[in-house]
Amino acid sequence: MLNTVERESVDAVYSEFAGDPDFRELLEMFVSTIPEKQSALRGHFSAGRIEQLRVIAHQMKGAGGGYGFGGLSTRAAALEEACRTDEHAAIAATLGELLAYSERVSC
Repeated sequence: MLNTVERESVDAVYSEFAGDPDFRELLEMFVSTIPEKQSALRGHFSAGRIEQLRVIAHQMKGAGGGYGFGGLSTRAAALEEACRTDEHAAIAATLGELLAYSERVSC
């Protein structure tokens, strides 16, 4: 049986607007952009383009909150802040958390 931490890491994450039919199409469009954002994050990190990584994190922070994904916004904000410190270990850790969480985002 999974403990709470493990279970949290596999459960789908839904928008706070998921129950509102007026938001359905917008949420689907937003969620469909996540793989592209993940790829860009990985690419910028691998290439050492920290400023570009920070910009995408900033965009995800705003969009995540706007679309009702507070957890995504929080993790993107952590990555954005880590990019400002330019500490590789902190950037890698917060990027990993954001990528893992974003894998769970669903409509």
